[in-house]
Formats: sequence, structure tokens, C-alpha cells
Amino acid sequence: MSNFGTRSNYIEMKLFQNFGFWNSFPGFRGKTGLLPVFPRAYFETNRVLEQARIHREMKTLLEPLILYFVLFFPAVLSFGDPVSDAVFSPAGEFNRIFFYNVPSLALIWYLVFMAKPVKQLAGRYFRIKDLFAFVISLPALILISFSISLASNLMNMPAQTLPVPAHPAGWILLCLSCLSTGYLEESYFRFYLLNRLEEAGSAVGIRVLSPTLLFAVCHIYEGPLGLLNSILAALILSFVYTKYRSLHGIALAHGAYNFIVYLLSG
Repeated sequence: MSNFGTRSNYIEMKLFQNFGFWNSFPGFRGKTGLLPVFPRAYFETNRVLEQARIHREMKTLLEPLILYFVLFFPAVLSFGDPVSDAVFSPAGEFNRIFFYNVPSLALIWYLVFMAKPVKQLAGRYFRIKDLFAFVISLPALILISFSISLASNLMNMPAQTLPVPAHPAGWILLCLSCLSTGYLEESYFRFYLLNRLEEAGSAVGIRVLSPTLLFAVCHIYEGPLGLLNSILAALILSFVYTKYRSLHGIALAHGAYNFIVYLLSG
């Protein structure tokens, strides 16, 4: 063996003793010609890490936007007021529940489970914190709606009328529709989107404002006061979720609030 090879192996051995983490570089151990091998392995590792970072960031930002435009953005394209003067349709509510809400909810939860193990998902089971979140959220949503309704009356703005069922079976179907809608929207805007932004290292303000703005945009068809109601409600729900990590509490409060609005309209 040449003196150069012996000396190179000796230097390599000392480097491994002092910097054991260099073992992670592919092709480094047992090689002579230290200088040509190290830069190649180092830059290859950096390239792989950079590609992984870009892929993670694209998934964090692109996947939620695609999901939003597929599931919620069609409401933005609604013109006028599609709710007023409409007739309650049991068949329409049935289709909404089982052919839109349930499949959309299944898709969101599938993506959540794929991104993180089930055991690590806070809020997957009902906890005492969910009761606290419900008790805080529901009165807050009702207070916001009452205040905006009062302001609407003071400004002599026309009140929005909602189609209500004429039979008890229709009310049961409407209750299921409100509940599934509450779970669908909270699963995406809070449970899914807030967690994705948190994993991306976004600031607290970004994590709260981004879901709030997206939630408000898909309710823009309700008019200026409806848009304001959506913004304030989303801020409250985002705050409660951030505080308690409770999906069930805010989803049940959201669904109960929607149902109460229909009851008052009836």
C-alpha cells in the first residue's frame, strides 16, 4: 500500500473519530482521495434536502388551495341571493348531505390521516375541552349574528329569509345537514388548514387570518353584512380552536348555530 493511501486512511479515521456525523454522507467511509469524495456527497445531500423542503412547502400551500377551490369556491360564483324565496327541498338536502358533505368530509380526513398518524391527532376523540369550546363558541356566534341583525334593522336593510321544512321529517333532515356542514367547514378551515399552516411554521396571525379570509370569501354571496358575520365568526372559531384544539366543540357549535338560524326564520 502506498504511503499516500496509508496517510489518507489515517486522516479519514481521525475525521470519523472527531466528526461522527460525517458517517451519514454516502460513499464517504473507507474511501481514499478524501477531498474529491466529501464535496460530492455533501452537495448531493444538500440537493436532496432542498428538494424535500420544496416538496413539503408546495404540499403545504398547494394542496389546501386546490381543496378549497374544488370544495368551497363554487359558492363564490353564486350570483344574487340563491337562498331567499327558495322552497325547502328534502331531496336537495339529502343530496347535499350524502353526495357532497359526507364525501368532502371523508376526503379532508383522509388527507389529514395521510399527513399525520392518527395517534398524534389532537381532537379525534370527544373530550371535556370540547364541551368548553362548544359553550364558548355557540353564544359568541349567536351574539355576533344578533348584533349584525340589529344593525341591519337600524339601517333598514331587507332581512334574509331562509326556506324551512313543513314536516318533522324535513326538520330532522335539516338538522343532519346543518351538523354535517358544520363538521365539513370546521374540519377544513380549522382542523386541516390551521394545522397545515402550523406545520409550515407560519406565524400565529397568518394561521388565523388565512382561514378567516378564505371562509369569508366563500360566504360573500350573503352580502356585506353576511360577509362581516362570516369574518367575525371565523375569527372566534379560529381563536377557540387554537386555544382548546377542539374540532368537535366548534363543529357542533357551528352546526347548532346554523340550525338555530333556520328555527328563527321559521
